[in-house]
Amino acid sequence: MVYGGILFHMSYPVYITEAFVVACRDSGEANKRLVLLTRDFGLVHATAQGIRHLKSKLRFHVQHTSRASIALVRGKDTWRLTNAFQSDALLHALPTVRARQIFMRMNGLIYRLVQGEEPMPEIFVLLDDMVTALLEEKDTNAYDAIEYGAVLELLFLLGYIEQTVGKEHVRFGVAYQTHIMQTRKSILSEINRALSASQL
Repeated sequence: MVYGGILFHMSYPVYITEAFVVACRDSGEANKRLVLLTRDFGLVHATAQGIRHLKSKLRFHVQHTSRASIALVRGKDTWRLTNAFQSDALLHALPTVRARQIFMRMNGLIYRLVQGEEPMPEIFVLLDDMVTALLEEKDTNAYDAIEYGAVLELLFLLGYIEQTVGKEHVRFGVAYQTHIMQTRKSILSEINRALSASQL
């Protein structure tokens, strides 16, 4: 049965969560090593066995930059992906090349800055909100504000900076974007300072 995100299967638990595929690489003859930003477990490294076989159903759901509901089993040294469903190929869904570039840069920052396995649902929600904003935004001139705001909030959540956009603004809404662009000089300075200080 499913209880609290855990499906008990025989003698081992299968953990159900949502995830973005932040990075992946081939491993062995048909496997992939995945870096997953999960809603419940933070940034995890997992093996998807046999996923590169043409007969594998997983390969359609778990691609670089996709978002999916997944099932994981915790092994001795690593996680193992056992199932995936309800996936979205986000890189193809985003409406413009620029939106896709912003999404890829954010994925790269998360991979670079998030260290260790620790539940970070706020970062998952931030990336999810950013993707939704990029999908829904009709004015491409707003992309800069969305990207600057997302990076600023990521750095705040990771403790690299002390302040972020005020809670009085709906994330990525019109007032939020206006605030970001009015203060973009100081925001970019703060972002660059924090990234330099991270030494990552």
